[in-house]
Amino acid sequence: MSYYSSGVIDRAYAGQEIGLTLMKWAETYTSEIGRNRVRFDCVAHNDGLNKYYQKRYPLQGVLHDYGEHCKYEKVVQVTSVA
Repeated sequence: MSYYSSGVIDRAYAGQEIGLTLMKWAETYTSEIGRNRVRFDCVAHNDGLNKYYQKRYPLQGVLHDYGEHCKYEKVVQVTSVA
């Protein structure tokens, strides 16, 4: 599994699909390094980011470590073994 956290995109660049591009890159990179799952998370109270992630990834659960964090995960096809 590859885990990605703490990505931030300046609101001045909203609507340019930079976040989507980064998530697609993460999926591709994850498969290229031989891992079969990609995971993103965010704080549970960030409604906007949770809705954004839910458009592409299923919610896997809510972690209760250091506050509540929603965890999103997707299986990707491995294309290489690093």
